[in-house]
Amino acid sequence: MKLNKITCIGEVLIDWTCLERTLDLDKANDFIKAPGGAPANVAVALAKVNKPVQFLGGFSTDLFGGWLKSYLTQFGVDVSAAPDVPKSNTRSAYVLTDENGNRVFKGFSNESCADVMIDFNMIDMNNLKNSSMIYFGSLLQSQELTRNTIAKVLQSLGSNNSKYLKVYDPNLRMALWPDIDTAMEVIKETIKKVDILKLSDDEIDLVTDIKDNIEAAAQKVFDTYDNIKLLVVTMGPDGSYFINRNGKGFVKPFKVDSVEMTGAGDAFVAGLLGGLHDFLSQNNGQNGNLANILETLTAERLQKILTSANAMGAFATTKPGAMSALPTTAELDNFLAIKA
Repeated sequence: MKLNKITCIGEVLIDWTCLERTLDLDKANDFIKAPGGAPANVAVALAKVNKPVQFLGGFSTDLFGGWLKSYLTQFGVDVSAAPDVPKSNTRSAYVLTDENGNRVFKGFSNESCADVMIDFNMIDMNNLKNSSMIYFGSLLQSQELTRNTIAKVLQSLGSNNSKYLKVYDPNLRMALWPDIDTAMEVIKETIKKVDILKLSDDEIDLVTDIKDNIEAAAQKVFDTYDNIKLLVVTMGPDGSYFINRNGKGFVKPFKVDSVEMTGAGDAFVAGLLGGLHDFLSQNNGQNGNLANILETLTAERLQKILTSANAMGAFATTKPGAMSALPTTAELDNFLAIKA
């Protein structure tokens, strides 16, 4: 049975990315303008590998807002449910890259940004509930208005609905939060309300207070939050780790000559969501319970899904920018064939 679309909720912004490998602003002169924002990146990555996807986030009516909407649309991302936010600005992120190709967010613009000006009444919940998976991060939760909006969305979605799965990737950006305690309180409370959780190695340290032991930290999260049906932890160049009721394990990374790391984590998430969408589609009967189907996902199938997700993340580092570096299906297949 054909599965409904994936909905990505959150921010779309401008990444001003320095092409030189330097963290010294005095030496950072060559910047490119690129569309960004983790949920928007994930949406484009899913569209480029032919998955049905919509983006739900605020677009400013300024010069950049229309450009970003057009950019997402040209890749096949449905933005029809995304509201325009008058009297707002498009957020900018300023990205530098160190000598090893690791990106460093030096700051974000914060003045009247459209992404954190969405009230609950601006969201069409009937449209949102017509999704197979609903993916979101924590940037919107950093501000009180949209923190409440996300809370009301989760409340409206409910905790026992079998028609869609809630996917949370905090993608923590401390520059936007008042302090770490507030961030972790919100993130931990949100984890209680989702089905699939993706954390970075840094984030799982914060959630569990277990340092340098991914297996122990993942087990603690899985045992503490019994609502979680799948936990995935990303470890940058060390690959990824998963745990569900049927198994656990590490998945090896792909070694590439990286140009710039922006968008690698978002490409990985898209690979994960796309792989899960394929699995659910193949196993979904009439009025299928997606949560129950997810529980049947074997460790072997997860290994394959995360291998492809690791490949998408690695490929995204071989070009500058976020959306522009995301692979098409043909590029991903070719990459996997070469690396096999």
